[in-house]
Amino acid sequence: MDADWKIDVKKSSAQLPPVVRDRLKKVIERILAGSKRTYSKRGQKLVDHERLPMWHRIQADGQIRYRPNIEHPAFADFAESLPPDLRRGFFNCIALVGASLPIETLHADMAGTAEQIVPDRVDEDTLAQAVRATLLVLLGARKDIKEIKSLMKDVDPFRSAWEDTERIIAATIEMKEEDK
Repeated sequence: MDADWKIDVKKSSAQLPPVVRDRLKKVIERILAGSKRTYSKRGQKLVDHERLPMWHRIQADGQIRYRPNIEHPAFADFAESLPPDLRRGFFNCIALVGASLPIETLHADMAGTAEQIVPDRVDEDTLAQAVRATLLVLLGARKDIKEIKSLMKDVDPFRSAWEDTERIIAATIEMKEEDK
């Protein structure tokens, strides 16, 4: 392989074969693009409390942690419907999900195939519960529907299923108006 790598007799220099160089460039570009996108988009959204983040980004003592936001309307609304003796168990389960985040696997996937990483899809019932809970909190905060849609359109699971989310928003508002 000395010829492919253009290694001289003294072994003092080498050049990457064109195939390896091109592949390495693509990998580096993908990593850079993913890092920039993560920094400027996902990171921004995770710390923007106006958008009701599902995760909190906590930076302390030279470490960064991600913790589920138990105050998110989907969690808080469900917790309120539970008998008090079951709430602690529910929040323990949420904390366990946060503590079990597969950091090493995510890191490896982001370094290799960041553009292939997508949020998991939720079923209609799960999406409807999250949309209604979030919508009611934002309406209670006196946000207008245009602003609510703008906030929700930028975060998952709503972004990934935007057409369904809009339909659920419209149906929920219609039901609220009929109840008046």
